[in-house]
Amino acid sequence: MSISGAWHARNMIWKCSNVISYLEGAISSQQSGIEMVDSAILQLNTNLTANPDSALGFMITTFDDKEAEWYERTQNIISALNDGVDSLVLKKGEVEQKKEEWEEILRREEEENAGFLL
Repeated sequence: MSISGAWHARNMIWKCSNVISYLEGAISSQQSGIEMVDSAILQLNTNLTANPDSALGFMITTFDDKEAEWYERTQNIISALNDGVDSLVLKKGEVEQKKEEWEEILRREEEENAGFLL
């Protein structure tokens, strides 16, 4: 590898670092979305348990099919968000592996060309 090869390796390491940072942000956002949906479900369940005679409790117990549909949709959203997190975590692992490979290439290049400014 030449000086331009070492530059290319550094550039690829930098790009991998940027992608990893982006993926970490995306993972965090999806996890926040999951927490928000879970919190909303918990709050609704708490309200219904505390006030079963409330108007909302009456509506939901009166429209059981609607409640079941809403619950199923909510669970589908949570499942999709979890799948998205899993996919992002896998992709992050792949990018981290590529970054390590480029770091190894750069390390070998620096050892071979000790004394030269790369």
